[in-house]
Amino acid sequence: MSMELIMEYLLEYGPLIIFIALFFGIVGIPAPEESFLVFLGMLCVRGELSLINCMIFALLGTIAGMLVAYGAGKISVTESSINLGSISV
Repeated sequence: MSMELIMEYLLEYGPLIIFIALFFGIVGIPAPEESFLVFLGMLCVRGELSLINCMIFALLGTIAGMLVAYGAGKISVTESSINLGSISV
């Protein structure tokens, strides 16, 4: 995938890509979200993306990812405690 194509997608679907990248980075898919945020910052400084939009969708993606990760952990611990009977929740 060429850099021009990535830039085109990012400029076209910026908020959605930011949300999805940070959501899956928090949930557990190994993704370099810190490098992605630095790249977004460079695009904001150049005026190609809105800083406010980037911050809002980054925050929303991170919060949604944390909530899903917490829910998955809570469900797996609850099922483990039912199956094992040794973990109290």
